[in-house]
Amino acid sequence: MAKKSLQRYLAKIGKEFDVVLTEENYKEVILEEVESPPALLDYLRDYMEKNEPTLEWGCLMFLFIKADEEKYVPDIEMYYKLLARYPPNWFTEVGMAELQLRYYGNIFKARDGFFKGLELRPDNAHCHYNLGYIYHLLGVFNKSFEHYEKAVINHQTANKPKELKARSLYNLAVIKISVERDYEEVERHLKEALAAMPRYPEAKRALKQLRRWK
Repeated sequence: MAKKSLQRYLAKIGKEFDVVLTEENYKEVILEEVESPPALLDYLRDYMEKNEPTLEWGCLMFLFIKADEEKYVPDIEMYYKLLARYPPNWFTEVGMAELQLRYYGNIFKARDGFFKGLELRPDNAHCHYNLGYIYHLLGVFNKSFEHYEKAVINHQTANKPKELKARSLYNLAVIKISVERDYEEVERHLKEALAAMPRYPEAKRALKQLRRWK
């Protein structure tokens, strides 16, 4: 049965994506498909070295990545479940957390998924940013602030580090002005956000508005 499943996955990948996966190349193909920051690539290399996953894992991971790129929910869920027989990895856990947050709107399952992501990659900025967003939705502003601060500190682990840093700083400014009315801190956060991402219209407008209030 397992052999038939493997042949089916290999045939699907060959037919739909014109890629031939083998025992010799599947690890490198996975790394090429992810095309993410060095920190994530290092994590995946380490995962594959420690766990020595099978070619079937390589097929399922490849298909999960493709489904995630296309945001095709049924396949994301299906391949995530099939990958559950292997040790968990950050990429699939966070992919499912994002699905729970942005497709289903289940903020509690999403929160749990991003925390699982932090267990696998401690201090990951992407997870902290999303947890900051989730706690903001829940109105738990002290925890939201804490996670956005950690996202700023660890922004180099993100796919787009300068953008994530800028958006985290902007969100810190929003919390500061909404909860504490600390205009000096708000201005500092907005200026730092614009230093990281000069073409950031929301931060520009907020800074302009702040100067009118002061």
